[in-house]
Amino acid sequence: MFEDDKIKDLEQKLNTAGRQSFLEKKEGLENAPQKPEAIPEENVIKESAKNDVVLKRLRTYEGDIAETIRKQNESVASINIAEQKRKEVSQVETEDSGPSYYIKNTVITIVSILLIVGGIGAIGIFYYLKSTNTPPPIINPVKTIISADTIVEIDASDLTKQKIIDSVKNAQINGESGSITYVSFSNTSGETKTPIETEKFFTILQTKAPGALVRSFNKEFMLGISSDENRSPFLLIKLDSFDNTFAGMLGWEKTAGEDLRSIFLNEKLIPQITTTEFASSTGTSTATTTLIPIDLEQSWGDLIVQNKDTRILRDLDSNIVLIYSFLDEQTLLITTNEKTFIEILNRFVTSKLTR
Repeated sequence: MFEDDKIKDLEQKLNTAGRQSFLEKKEGLENAPQKPEAIPEENVIKESAKNDVVLKRLRTYEGDIAETIRKQNESVASINIAEQKRKEVSQVETEDSGPSYYIKNTVITIVSILLIVGGIGAIGIFYYLKSTNTPPPIINPVKTIISADTIVEIDASDLTKQKIIDSVKNAQINGESGSITYVSFSNTSGETKTPIETEKFFTILQTKAPGALVRSFNKEFMLGISSDENRSPFLLIKLDSFDNTFAGMLGWEKTAGEDLRSIFLNEKLIPQITTTEFASSTGTSTATTTLIPIDLEQSWGDLIVQNKDTRILRDLDSNIVLIYSFLDEQTLLITTNEKTFIEILNRFVTSKLTR
């Protein structure tokens, strides 16, 4: 209200001062002596311009006062608005700094920690389950001529004839009954295992097999133990030349029994009665057993087994001790009896059908 009265006083003073100045100038003009001569047009224009400047100055001064007052009003309004906002912000800050503010922050902090811990736990559980459920690495099965239930791996880096004999005997004794065991002789290089070739196997065995026969063999062979009660050994050999193998086997028959005796033949146990001095004085005796070689016939014979033409070698008691035949034109089988021959033949046919 004070400001409005002040503005009205200023406007009244301005109007009064301007009116008095104008009247004074008008009286001066009316009382001035009249000149007979005409006033030059140039002087009239200058006088008019001077009066206009006075009026404009008055108007400008009045406008400046009004503009100043208007700006003052705006400044006061702006200050009031800013003060109101400051009070509101201060009130909000006061509310936020109260007990509810700390409770709210505490709850948010606890929830955040729980979420972080839960996330870390979920990630840990995921990787744990992934590691425990990881399937075992796929290992390529050992390539065999027929499927084997058990594989016995023998290091061939220092392979000897005696080591081959011992490996076969151990497989016969320790092998599971009712399962076919494959005795594999391999050289190891890093993680790679390479089975020895057929020709090297026959060389280590020190056989008298003809060279043409050994060269007709493929490098792949399989020495195994059958699943029958006798755990009989067998030898499967892949062929490169059927004709050369056929002729070579007939030539090898003269020495094959002796060459394969140590691996394929179980020598007979013959009981012997021995009497010592102590035993003779007391009338008692001690019985011992001794291994004696099996006496073999000098000639081989023919026998048909499961529609296969086979060649057999008997002992002096007419028991078959060696039998061999061609399962097909690429595979030769050598074993010790008919039962094992039939078992390996059936396994061979099954393996061919499933490949």
